[in-house]
Amino acid sequence: MRGSDNPYPSLLFEEHVDPANPAAGHHRMFVDTDKALKMVDSAGTVTVLGAAGGAVATDPIWAAAGDLAVGTGNDTAGVLTKGAAGGVLAMGNSAVIWNAGTSFPGSKATGDRYWRTDLGMEFYWDGTRWVSTTLYRETMAAPAVATPMVATGPIGRSAIWHTEYDLWIVKLYTALYPATTNDGSKYWTLDLNKKTDIDGATSIAQVSTAAYTVNLWTTAATAVGAAVVQGTYHEMDLFADRVGATGALYFAAAMTYRLIGT
Repeated sequence: MRGSDNPYPSLLFEEHVDPANPAAGHHRMFVDTDKALKMVDSAGTVTVLGAAGGAVATDPIWAAAGDLAVGTGNDTAGVLTKGAAGGVLAMGNSAVIWNAGTSFPGSKATGDRYWRTDLGMEFYWDGTRWVSTTLYRETMAAPAVATPMVATGPIGRSAIWHTEYDLWIVKLYTALYPATTNDGSKYWTLDLNKKTDIDGATSIAQVSTAAYTVNLWTTAATAVGAAVVQGTYHEMDLFADRVGATGALYFAAAMTYRLIGT
């Protein structure tokens, strides 16, 4: 090919779907039916050189208001349609999604977050269940300092979210002060229970003062990791049990939990 001084040179290309491969050491340039300028070598390998004119704003990839172009692979893109109100762009099962709707997605990965438009709440997949991103805290027992526990019995109760949400109990926090006498054979235990009725209690966490120093406040955060199904259990309680001739117990306690989404 020789150069030209023509200030307005032009080339005329005919569209080809599958042009013939050129001889070894040569390349054939052509315009494909998708209006892209391409080049094919002797092995049939096609390389995109450029695309025919047209502004991004009028690209055929757009189908509706709010569409986004998202990469789906190497040199590949697809359309991500506008999401529901309240959603944000996020990773969902290793893909870019709008994470909002009235029901949870079937495909998910640990750590995925989702906004429930019908509930006005955000949840995340912990690997087993959808739980609220909000961590709730509820006081189970906080009596006046001058009112210690001196006998076995309940020291705090909490109503669960009846008919609305199951709970995922995260931790039990305690501040305990065993007075006068406390050792390995004379001590207090505190059980966090979920209850089906007035007597049907299942312990999901326990704290013991057996190793605590007498006449000293000791704080603890005890991991729980247990579900409380609202259709089965009607309340939570904290029950103190006196073991041996221990002294009085001053106390304060609270639990943290997340709501389980369905």
